[in-house]
Amino acid sequence: MQKTITAVAGRKQTGFTLIELLVVIAIIAILAAILFPVFAQARAKARQTSCLSNMKQLGLAAMQYEQDYDETVVPGWIGVGFDTSSPYSWPGSQRWMDLIFPYVKSLQVYNCPSDADVVPYRMTPPGQTISDPLYFESMSNPGSYASNATYWGDGDGVPTNNPMGQASAAIVRPAETILLAEYRAYFVPPCATGDGWGVAEIAWQNKDACDATFYPQLNPPMIGKTPGRHSGGLNVAYADGHAKWSRVDNLAKVNANGVRPPFTIEED
Repeated sequence: MQKTITAVAGRKQTGFTLIELLVVIAIIAILAAILFPVFAQARAKARQTSCLSNMKQLGLAAMQYEQDYDETVVPGWIGVGFDTSSPYSWPGSQRWMDLIFPYVKSLQVYNCPSDADVVPYRMTPPGQTISDPLYFESMSNPGSYASNATYWGDGDGVPTNNPMGQASAAIVRPAETILLAEYRAYFVPPCATGDGWGVAEIAWQNKDACDATFYPQLNPPMIGKTPGRHSGGLNVAYADGHAKWSRVDNLAKVNANGVRPPFTIEED
């Protein structure tokens, strides 16, 4: 019995001291500080990849539209414009997103997972008029992507403005010309003097889009309404059907003629 008591009394106590516990906590905190940014970057990269997948699908849908409509680039929008025989009653009555939807067949494809301000795309039914209560509800849901509508919008009443029915053959460098790009809904550039049509355009030569003016001081940096929300870059669908991530500052470069070639269809 005495031996048993002695053995118990002589047993060494085990466990963490306060200092050891603090060391463990400090190590965990250091690891968390290292790993959390890595996890955040991984999530951001996954969202960028998902967004690029969306853009590829939209670009391919636009190519299918061209094939079905005699090599005609999908219009930025359809409205009464210069064509008074148009079945649509107002500029922007139907938009590029609506026109390629039969090839996309998914509303979610129009929304970038990195777009915190996205107003999820809602289709505008053909023939919907400005007097229809649902008209502005549809027009107010542009999604995350927009058309380079300088060339592909329906006319606004002047024959030389935004000609509708532009042939794809008119694009001199399709692999370098923006067709669709990411878009920041309801962003009014500093150069704007008013609001424009809700047709989701990135570079329309009007008071709203300011012809793709570059704003490197903004966060994220912007070209017109196009944001560099993916590490200073954005996903772009080009006029030949391919899509890729591109840096905003590269797209914003002005050549010797004072233009930004990715936004124009001519030989610059």
